[in-house]
Amino acid sequence: MIGISKRKARLAKEKELAEAQETIAEIREKHQRALAESENLRKRFEKAIAQAEPRGMARLALSLLPVLDALARAIQSAAASKNAEILPFIEGAKTTERQFLAALALHGIKRMDSKGALFDPHRHEALFETPSSDAPPGTILEIVEEGFFWESSSEGETEIHLLRPARVGVAKAESQTSSQEAASSREEKP
Repeated sequence: MIGISKRKARLAKEKELAEAQETIAEIREKHQRALAESENLRKRFEKAIAQAEPRGMARLALSLLPVLDALARAIQSAAASKNAEILPFIEGAKTTERQFLAALALHGIKRMDSKGALFDPHRHEALFETPSSDAPPGTILEIVEEGFFWESSSEGETEIHLLRPARVGVAKAESQTSSQEAASSREEKP
């Protein structure tokens, strides 16, 4: 009987040991999953933070672009007046504009160079068309409002995002009827 009870005790201890090892394995697996999940969560938060900062800065820049537009209109208007007394104002405003653009460029925000380029609906907003024999159809003749883009870097790659499309006037082909009308009106004049 003693041999049977020792055997039962040994089997009970082996069963208890096996259950304990199984519980330890389950706890270890849950621990590893929790660690992996927390690492994935940390990476997601880092990525979200890395994306949020430049996007917030881009929103700020977008809200400041009308100020830059107003400054450019003031320079243009003052320059058109031909008043010598306001030349220092014009130079100061141009300096301010250059500094403003340089500050934006430090953060990857740059003005588009659209004058004379072909119209691109992904970068430009056409406000009007002007008949032109000097420029091919689709050429940007006038910039009403400058366009801006934003360069961002993530994971070693530079991405370009449209911040604000350029609002432009585009050349269109002169129609034959308007060319004929112009020619006939020239012929009618004495």
